[in-house]
Amino acid sequence: MGLFDRFKKKDEPKDPLTFSELWDFYLCKKPDLNYFIRFDMSLSDLAKDERAKYPHIIELRIPYERERMDLLNVVEDAFNPGGYNVRMIGALTDDSFRHFVFCYGGTRTDADKIVEKLMSASKNVDFYFEVFTDDNWSYYDKIIAPNAYERNWMENNHLCRNLKENGEAFEKPRAIDFYMYFASEAHVQDVADKLSEKGFAEAASYKAENGEFMLHLVLEAVPSFMYMDKLTDEIIELLNGTDGYFDGWGCPVVRVT
Repeated sequence: MGLFDRFKKKDEPKDPLTFSELWDFYLCKKPDLNYFIRFDMSLSDLAKDERAKYPHIIELRIPYERERMDLLNVVEDAFNPGGYNVRMIGALTDDSFRHFVFCYGGTRTDADKIVEKLMSASKNVDFYFEVFTDDNWSYYDKIIAPNAYERNWMENNHLCRNLKENGEAFEKPRAIDFYMYFASEAHVQDVADKLSEKGFAEAASYKAENGEFMLHLVLEAVPSFMYMDKLTDEIIELLNGTDGYFDGWGCPVVRVT
């Protein structure tokens, strides 16, 4: 199962040059990178033979001005149809620039012409770009795609927003369920013991049908955005060095009374 299977649709286009609707965003927590990143989740599971068709990266940088967002939208619309062997894979925003990132299957000379042509519709827009070889897709996998901490920030954001949309008051503690899975039984009890020191109670642990060992813990708390980010960061840190992974949390809605 891929990292973002929960977002996938049965009618998701298979043509790798077709612009995907499976986009999400997160605040980058990688060392020395200060970006707000929006990216195409569908590419995390793109087959190696498909990736091999697009061995280059085009990075287009445009000065970022909040009051001129319309200019950035025009630029993005020009590239999004997926022609010219170009596909947008992410957009990184810092304090000064919006970095549009595209995978590309042509030559460097062609890339120069394509960028100039697609930018011709954006009058009076300063831009800078570079083209480089990235046949192992390291730009996407190591910079654009979220790490374990960032993936859980995204999940926490979706879950908390869903709670809010259903009337959650974020005021009263309730039982929050946490789930972890392990390849072996070696680390299950140790992780349960360490989290019990933080107030977690073990609800269940057993060997699942797929052979993995499941650990279900419960914590009484208020599931606020910042609190859940901090808590899941601590769980992931604890699981580092084990053969386990964190599989998310859930809780009931407690509405305003």
